[in-house]
Amino acid sequence: MEWLIAGTRGGPTRACILLALVDNPLNANRLSTTLKLDYKTVLHHLEKLRKDNLVVLREHKYGGVYAVTLLPEQVEALKRVCTRFGQNLLRPPEKEG
Repeated sequence: MEWLIAGTRGGPTRACILLALVDNPLNANRLSTTLKLDYKTVLHHLEKLRKDNLVVLREHKYGGVYAVTLLPEQVEALKRVCTRFGQNLLRPPEKEG
């Protein structure tokens, strides 16, 4: 899991996406709203995560839902790496306004 965050420029964003999907599969639009990221950015990172077999698209249609393929021990490893690298990824972003 360390390569996911430290090894790539988009690592922290991908970690945020994975952590958001751990408990609740979501579509790309809901992810972009939840994480306050551009929709196209989310799609880009979801595609990278799909190629690495870290997420799956459950429904291959518009609004398809993404889910993680991580085992519980891999989720815990992801959380540890996020903490170790000083990433504030373990809690959702605060809402503005």
